Amino acid sequence: MHKVLLILASTFILTSCAKKVEDPAVQFDEDISSEIDTSDIKQEPNYPEQPLPNTGDTDNPDLNGIAPLEIKASSGANYWIKIDEANTNQHVVSYFIRSGETLNVQMPLGSYSIKYATGQKWYGPEYLFGDDTAYSKADDVFHFESNGYETNGYTIELIMQENGNLQTENIDKGQF
Repeated sequence: MHKVLLILASTFILTSCAKKVEDPAVQFDEDISSEIDTSDIKQEPNYPEQPLPNTGDTDNPDLNGIAPLEIKASSGANYWIKIDEANTNQHVVSYFIRSGETLNVQMPLGSYSIKYATGQKWYGPEYLFGDDTAYSKADDVFHFESNGYETNGYTIELIMQENGNLQTENIDKGQF
């Protein structure tokens, strides 16, 4: 019933507009576009979408390490992982991880913070996933250490799960 009323109302409005156009006494505002609110309309970015990088593509291919780091990405989103030195916030390395894939790398010994950006469409390291980029930061500091016999590393699952032990918080672009 609602569909029928909507169609009838649309027909009535179109018929009324057609009659007004035929009436030379009716004046129309030529520039009605300035009155239309376009703030809810999604604009395409001014930069081109790029092909998704491969999992493991990095901004620091010369990084050498001995401590294992494995990051498993959830399905449904791609990730740009940013790893910084925990005490100085100096950038160390970033990696791309495709949706549902796993990154395996070796990190230098040290303490690091891990941030990540997620999204669908890739616009490159400068724009990441465009206006739809979501930014997060792990609350933990990750300590990669060796006692001469063993080297510890981490496995991180960026997958929401019950009783998970990695706490994250949303951050804004400026904190990334």
